[in-house]
Amino acid sequence: MSVDTYVVIVIIFGIIALILLCLLFFINRLSILGKMVEDCFLSVESYIEQRAFIFEDMSSFLSKKLTQEQSLSKKIDSVRKSLLDVHGAIEGIDVLKKSDSVFSKFIHLDSLYDDLKNDKDYLKLKNSYQENQDRINYSIDSYDEGVSIYNKYKEKWLISFLSKVLRFPEYSYYKK
Repeated sequence: MSVDTYVVIVIIFGIIALILLCLLFFINRLSILGKMVEDCFLSVESYIEQRAFIFEDMSSFLSKKLTQEQSLSKKIDSVRKSLLDVHGAIEGIDVLKKSDSVFSKFIHLDSLYDDLKNDKDYLKLKNSYQENQDRINYSIDSYDEGVSIYNKYKEKWLISFLSKVLRFPEYSYYKK
């Protein structure tokens, strides 16, 4: 074999190695984006779980201080159980809407019972809920942004092919 043949072989192997490195880069990038989306989803789920504990405190508050509000207490318990059993973005949004509806009824109790306006436990529950709502909204926004970045990256022709062949998951939005 001549020197020219060796050069050609080295160039061919170099090109193949470069193509493989590019493919690995694309696959790695897609994996990292997918992991980011999954981490954001877990963050949303953890805040939804925290909301369930806030609802447990609300139910306890009602049973101690407002025994006449048993129907609201039952609704709160029902939503609390639903919050603990959330699996997926669409189901999560539905349960969050229910929890917002029930919480709005809880908030309006101070218009029915004047002594609640200065009750520390009641005010603490309202504040805890609002903080939790802010965290959930931020987490959902982060998740949706991650899904958007992931989906845009998957739309590229080579990445689209690789993601189908390697069966990368599809992610749905919370708010869209």
